[in-house]
Amino acid sequence: MPDNNMPASFELEIITPRKIVSYLVLMVEIETPTGSFTVAENHASLVSSLKKKGVVTFQVNADNTHTIHVENGGLFSVANNKAQLILHQPHI
Repeated sequence: MPDNNMPASFELEIITPRKIVSYLVLMVEIETPTGSFTVAENHASLVSSLKKKGVVTFQVNADNTHTIHVENGGLFSVANNKAQLILHQPHI
């Protein structure tokens, strides 16, 4: 039985040329060439390019938020409660 006191979460996989890391997150905020948007659990499927020089923010829990400075663009996709962030930069 699901715990109704647990915040809604989904998997975020970050893929770079050097590594792949996964987090269980509450939300992801993405900057695209045409604006920004936020993704949470059960978001509709989508694919988007990232702003060439922008920011991606994701929240692991109420006290733990991470920011990635995107240097060379990339791609973001989400489907079935799994998001993928593909970055063209070797370090995050």
